[in-house]
Amino acid sequence: MAKTIKAIEEKIIAKNYKMVLLETLIQSQTATVSDLTKRIQEEIPFLKMESPFRVRAEFVLPTLKKSKCFVDKGKEEWSLSDAFLHLSDYAYQTLKKGGAPLTIEFLKENIAMENGLHPSDIPLNLEGSDRFFTETVGGLEYWFIEEWEFCNEYAFALFAMNNNKALPLDEIENQLVKQFKRKKKGLILMLREDARFKPGADGMFNVFPKFLKRLHFKQISRSDMDKICQRLEGEEKSLSLMDLAEEYLQVPFPLTNLEQAFNEDLRFQLIGSKVRRSRLSSEEIKELKRKDRAKKLAETALAKKKAKEELLVAKSQVENLEEIIPGSELDPEYNEEEAQHFKRLMESVRTSIQGGTEEILPGVRRAVTLVPVQDAPQLSTEPEVLAATVSEPEVKVAAAVAAQVETTPQGTVRRREPVLKKSATLQQEVFDVAGTGVNVSELNGFLKELTERDGMAQEMSPDRLDDMLVRYLPFKIADYRPTHPNVSTFMVKLARPRLDHLVFDLACGRGDILLKTLNHVRSSLRKDNEQDAEHFRTFCDEQIVGMDVSSFAIRGASLNLRLSGHEISLLLQGSSLEPSDILIDEMYSVGFADMTNLNPREVKGFLETAHRIFQDGGEGVFVVNSDIMQEDGEVAQFVQEHYFLRHQIVFNDVDGMQKHILHVFKDMDRRDKTKLFRLDNLDQLNRVLDLIH
Repeated sequence: MAKTIKAIEEKIIAKNYKMVLLETLIQSQTATVSDLTKRIQEEIPFLKMESPFRVRAEFVLPTLKKSKCFVDKGKEEWSLSDAFLHLSDYAYQTLKKGGAPLTIEFLKENIAMENGLHPSDIPLNLEGSDRFFTETVGGLEYWFIEEWEFCNEYAFALFAMNNNKALPLDEIENQLVKQFKRKKKGLILMLREDARFKPGADGMFNVFPKFLKRLHFKQISRSDMDKICQRLEGEEKSLSLMDLAEEYLQVPFPLTNLEQAFNEDLRFQLIGSKVRRSRLSSEEIKELKRKDRAKKLAETALAKKKAKEELLVAKSQVENLEEIIPGSELDPEYNEEEAQHFKRLMESVRTSIQGGTEEILPGVRRAVTLVPVQDAPQLSTEPEVLAATVSEPEVKVAAAVAAQVETTPQGTVRRREPVLKKSATLQQEVFDVAGTGVNVSELNGFLKELTERDGMAQEMSPDRLDDMLVRYLPFKIADYRPTHPNVSTFMVKLARPRLDHLVFDLACGRGDILLKTLNHVRSSLRKDNEQDAEHFRTFCDEQIVGMDVSSFAIRGASLNLRLSGHEISLLLQGSSLEPSDILIDEMYSVGFADMTNLNPREVKGFLETAHRIFQDGGEGVFVVNSDIMQEDGEVAQFVQEHYFLRHQIVFNDVDGMQKHILHVFKDMDRRDKTKLFRLDNLDQLNRVLDLIH
């Protein structure tokens, strides 16, 4: 056993020495044994104090003599073989001859096999060479030569265009040449290595449907649109959508929003697959926008006015409503039996009111047992007693009658004034759903799917919708946990997002943090300042992103925001744990996430994503369960290694769980200490803000 361990150790040491020797000879082309021994002692720290004769005899000379990549020049001088002096050329010829990209490991193995060497003998480094480029496919990095064009993304766009119709490989190549103007010579497809593509037993390929469902069109920024406009105002009269997609977004045109963006921007005119500068001047465009905004405001005002008039008519109808008593001349469907039953019911109600009630505690009264009148059942005006003794229609009639009669001091019953019949709902101001721009049928469809009840959209308001989302979403989404309003408000106030920030909610749920962020930023705008208003519209279009894995939650978030007067363009269904779902990296200023329903592995994944997408100095406010913040845990260790934890707030949530709010910064000076706050209740969060700010 001891001999085996010693052999393994010697092999590892020899390999290390071999790499030092190779690197030295690549740099100097020739070197003496003494120079090589000296270099090894410099590179291997624990052998600095060893005798040079021992290092030379046991490691340097045996390594030089065993490997075929070293050539003895005589007089104790050694060099590399010609192939190893130009390894990049050798690698280039290997890739070109094979006609397919390889990982660096396979490339080394290929070269080693052709020369009877071990891959560890190949000090191959292709970084910085213009003749090579890399692409990551299936989690592995492959090396390509400059003559090749990697077209997996174009193949994905092709399937997105043709409704995912399966095609053989040669037909895919032909379609890419025809539709995307790719050159067939040098066209490289690696569909089997790409997890998005599904190979069939018959040699046909298409895309797994889940990737098409999660497809998010890449958005072009407003600054790039301005650059394109400047180009078209110069010497260039038209530009190809396909070329613009590759130049500005680095993806095929069908996977972008270019067509929609150019159609909506009045500065441009689309003609087929070309875009041109429209004939409208800047002043004309501003005037058209002003008129469009004025038209929308007028439509909103008209809708509000119409809703108000309908409300007044409804109130007037209630105040002037005359009751039609069964058995009276006003009843078009007179029925003697129903009339007698109604009279008995009136007698029961009158008897209960005359009998009075005895008060037990303030606001609590005993149910009264009624004396039978003729054949009428014993009844009580208490709703729970009524429900137990009579049918549902009788309960409704009795409740309506009881609401319209009162007892006089003389013990007689008289009808109340009609105005007292108005319901509490009508006395409150009705929220104008139509005025927010929300599609009522869309809202009603979502509510029916959420609650399995229909016809609630007209009675909806932002507060009521948010309350319903909190109550019902956990039943629709298994791992959904709503964030307490005090906590989400605190998170936004702690981060203090600004109009110039780029904000990302990594797990937006029903959109409560997004809504509070938008309200916070809007509150900072100067009143009646058109420039601030324009910047805020840009903020909503380009600078705030919400993402969630549940498409149903995203629908609820969109409706939640629109009911509150906001609409953002980047509300996306996807996973923040999937790198391909994130639009851009190293750009975001502020990030939020409530991760209390996630396991430690998922929490670490979210923290890794946040670190990747944050710009230098970017900050995040995250909520996690207390049990994953152990000092020796992977989450706490990751935070310590990659972030500066400025504030840590420990509190007990309303669900009884202890949680942590982490306020972290990326790549900041860590000389300051973390400020730790332990709270007795959520009401103390405002006090923490006072202490911090």
